[in-house]
Amino acid sequence: MAHSRTFLHRDDQESKLELTTRVAATRRRIEQAIRERYRPGDRLPSEQQLAALLGVSRATVREALEELRASGLLIRRWGVGTFVSANAGLVRANLSELRPIPEIIREAGYTSRMTDFEYREVLRGRLADQARQALGFEEEIPFWQISRVYLADDVPAIYLIDYLPQEINGTPLDPSRFGEDMWSFLQEAWGETLDTAWATIEARRATKRVAEKLKLSQGAPVIFTRQTAYGETGRPLIYSESYTRSDVISQHILRRSRRK
Repeated sequence: MAHSRTFLHRDDQESKLELTTRVAATRRRIEQAIRERYRPGDRLPSEQQLAALLGVSRATVREALEELRASGLLIRRWGVGTFVSANAGLVRANLSELRPIPEIIREAGYTSRMTDFEYREVLRGRLADQARQALGFEEEIPFWQISRVYLADDVPAIYLIDYLPQEINGTPLDPSRFGEDMWSFLQEAWGETLDTAWATIEARRATKRVAEKLKLSQGAPVIFTRQTAYGETGRPLIYSESYTRSDVISQHILRRSRRK
């Protein structure tokens, strides 16, 4: 009896997982319909109509719509209806998910392309010191600095700079073999998979270099992110700094209340 107060019954756990899966699938179907048939400002069918069209319960539709509202894709007006947001044309990046940037861009219905790829060795300086501290190295070792710009339908969206040790456990990293994203690169080079990340986010003004990379006016607002990413074993692998155009990428996070 004591355990029943602390842990979900197996049937309850499976029911919760099934609900989460149904909501996610319903959300994806609604997102696809919005991309293909609706424009900003258009009104969606009612919850009851969507439930009938999609063959799911009204509760599932309501949860999916709430997640899309939290992401900025929809606007819900009590007693009036659900409408496509004016920001629906932006690439939406869920900050609670750690995923490759090209995948995020393509799933939003845009083509993804990488440009301005550069790499160099760095040993000293502010960024090398920050990378060394973030990745847990006490000695002064050289890092690879890998930078590139990701485009969404040929529009610069994110300028990303990663810092990685030149080797792990004696296995060297060859930046010239970098493909499209860091995920597949690390898997091929070290057999490592990114699992979690700790990030800080702030608003900044574009410096001259950032403005050139993102095709903005110097001083234009951008979203700056500083992040340390970890592998499945908990080892810190990458220290990153990125600059995102807020008029191209809409960043969001779904927050839920903590219920006991």
